[in-house]
Amino acid sequence: MQHKVHIREQLLSDNWYTLKKYTFDLQRADGSWQQQSRAKLTTVAMVRDPTL
Repeated sequence: MQHKVHIREQLLSDNWYTLKKYTFDLQRADGSWQQQSRAKLTTVAMVRDPTL
């Protein structure tokens, strides 16, 4: 049996960082569906100017 996966992405914040939530619907071997979610935080490196 081939497993099916549906993935949805939701932007939660896009200010000093990016925070996204991913929701997965996974079809199990018995045909039932299981929902899981994960969050991903992406930061931006700030470089300080030493002359300031």
